[in-house]
Amino acid sequence: MTLPPILAGPILRRAEPGRVSVWLATSFDPSPGLALKIFQEAAVTKTGFLEIATVSSSTTIRAGDQAYVSLVSADPDAKSPALAAFPTNVLLAYQVWLTRNDLPVPGSPVDLREVVEAWDELCYEGLDVPTFYLQDGPRLVLAHGSCRKPHGDGTDAMPAADTLIGLKPRDLERRPCMLCMTGDQIYANSVHGNTLGQIHAVVQPLFGYDEQIPTDQGLVPLKTLADVSRKSKRPGVAKQAGLNPDEWPLFGLGEMIVMYFLAWHSSLWAGFESAKPALTKGSVGKLLSTAQGFKALKRFVKALPAVTRAMANAAVYMIFDDHEVTDDWNLYKEWTARVRKSELGRRMVTNALVAYWLCQGWGNDPSRFDATFVKNVQDYCDLHRTNKGKVSPSAASTFENMIWDFHDWAFVTPTTPPVFFVDTRTWRDLKPKGRAPRLLSADAWRSFLGMANIHGAGGSSPVFSRATVRQGDPLVIVAPTPVFGMLFTEAKDKMDCLDDGPEGPDFEHWRFNQLAHHEFVKGLIDHFRPRYGVFLSGDVHTSFTAEVDYILQASAVGLDNALRPSASDRAGATRFYQFTSSPLKNQNESFGAQIDTMRWPASEVMSFVFGIEMWETWDLVGYDRLWRTRAIEVLQRRPDVQLISQLIPRILYVQFMDGQAPDDPFVTMSGLVALALQDLKMGRPLWREVGGYYRHVDKDSDDAPMYPWNNIGYVAISQTTIIHEICVVKEAARLLPAIRRHQYASTLPK
Repeated sequence: MTLPPILAGPILRRAEPGRVSVWLATSFDPSPGLALKIFQEAAVTKTGFLEIATVSSSTTIRAGDQAYVSLVSADPDAKSPALAAFPTNVLLAYQVWLTRNDLPVPGSPVDLREVVEAWDELCYEGLDVPTFYLQDGPRLVLAHGSCRKPHGDGTDAMPAADTLIGLKPRDLERRPCMLCMTGDQIYANSVHGNTLGQIHAVVQPLFGYDEQIPTDQGLVPLKTLADVSRKSKRPGVAKQAGLNPDEWPLFGLGEMIVMYFLAWHSSLWAGFESAKPALTKGSVGKLLSTAQGFKALKRFVKALPAVTRAMANAAVYMIFDDHEVTDDWNLYKEWTARVRKSELGRRMVTNALVAYWLCQGWGNDPSRFDATFVKNVQDYCDLHRTNKGKVSPSAASTFENMIWDFHDWAFVTPTTPPVFFVDTRTWRDLKPKGRAPRLLSADAWRSFLGMANIHGAGGSSPVFSRATVRQGDPLVIVAPTPVFGMLFTEAKDKMDCLDDGPEGPDFEHWRFNQLAHHEFVKGLIDHFRPRYGVFLSGDVHTSFTAEVDYILQASAVGLDNALRPSASDRAGATRFYQFTSSPLKNQNESFGAQIDTMRWPASEVMSFVFGIEMWETWDLVGYDRLWRTRAIEVLQRRPDVQLISQLIPRILYVQFMDGQAPDDPFVTMSGLVALALQDLKMGRPLWREVGGYYRHVDKDSDDAPMYPWNNIGYVAISQTTIIHEICVVKEAARLLPAIRRHQYASTLPK
């Protein structure tokens, strides 16, 4: 088959005053002429762009025979005395030059616009090149989102980013300077049958071999697992890896990489418009679901030009959650040991991490990956190419162990304030099955602090510094799972875990390990002493905005402060904002209907009985675990709770996010419950947390605090105000789709 020259991209990646990088995937080798040129809009006339003197460098990974992934960078030319760094807060542009050997003059560099079909669709109105700007205060504007499954229900919200950038591309006060992708950029464990067919239509021409994977029956060609009929062996093979497959999981290196290309660019979807819905293994209901997914997939493909343009015109930063690899990746100790012991499981995770690095991780901060790491990835790709896809477990074991044990995935953006992306997947403190992990291990926490040079903290500065943060500055963190989540759904998930085990609902909310949650928040307060904190998250397939006041060493609970903390406690609190945007494309229709029609009446009942308003506000108090047994005894002696006395331990566990084991030292409860236990003389709590979910204003729609439909988040932080908008595609279009914006705005604490 004839392959398109551009497989995906260009995508603007890390962009800072000292270096700008662009990612590109091609079906030909673009080097040695691969170069990046940077331009600045003419300051007076604003009718054109002036080239800035730069020095360009690039690295190209040959992933397959005709699959090349490149990162090209431009630095300010040190020989130019007038330019020590690229200018900030002004409109900049870029052009990519590359080499093509199939042109009349082989090997001669050409402008990317001569290669890309429909070049004008990469540029906004009035501009003939992709543009961006380098933000350096006082206003940070970004878009964020997660959970984008091509065949998921609803209209893809990722094209809304195209509208946010392109409506007024020269208005840098409102245009996002970056897109923060907070996890599940692909669903490697859940691919539609038609997507799998599209992958296998192009993977052999791109990579030049039919990849084989290690199974219990030895090396098995993936082409024999491309069948998506009822006779498919792929789900059964997945179980050999210790996985519980959802629809069609991916295993191969080529499969994983091509999935990223398909997620971001339309070129490899050629011929899909004439495809027929794939059959699938399962019931009539499953067949119906597959047909619906096929329709959703067609809408997804049609909207891809807007996604491609958005990613070319704002710096894109990305971190994984679990679906880039598989559902519930690294859930507990036995899960990780089981999958790593399996030759197929080990290979599958390795391939997923290589594809993640090539397509996501590399561009976040290229300096974090030295020449040895890059060479190791190239060698792994070469191992597949030279062996025509037949790579034995022994041949790959050294690299597999290296990538499994690699943990340097976190990074920080070069913005003001900086945005810290944390890795909550590969550097966990895993617990035995049935106990929730600590999402950041002690080593991960130290590494996180190492990304910040904290002025005013006292003591020695960290050895490794990426961002200078002064105590009292805002603190912005991307945490794939909400740090302050939806209490009602977390309680429900915890109850389901008691009944169905941890691999039913997600057993990895931050609060499920209450000690780790408290120590993380307390550590942020103690080390950074931020004016306020912002968490950007996804994962939970519902968007919301929450304000949380976290009080360390709060006053003892009494009649005067049982319903709300005292004024002095509130004055000493640290304010956190939880901005959650999820999903981009994977909405849960039934969950949405539940929110819209039922408004979670069970939550209202529980708030009436136990004193916690879990629908829009909450008040939690944390005590040492030593009081837990005595609290249960006191409650069970009360005549008004005799009917449910045997359920009190379970209620404490679920409703109040109690610890799971004797070494978990905290139990949380509402102020009213603490007041009811006054005779225990529990004294001052270790902490108190008061929060609320806030309604997003939109005159044309329901203003419920929880928004379960596909959306992307828009965040604007200035010196005095903070805005979080939930943006929904109102009317789908190839470019600049109409959107609806649900806004939350607040005055920042002084």
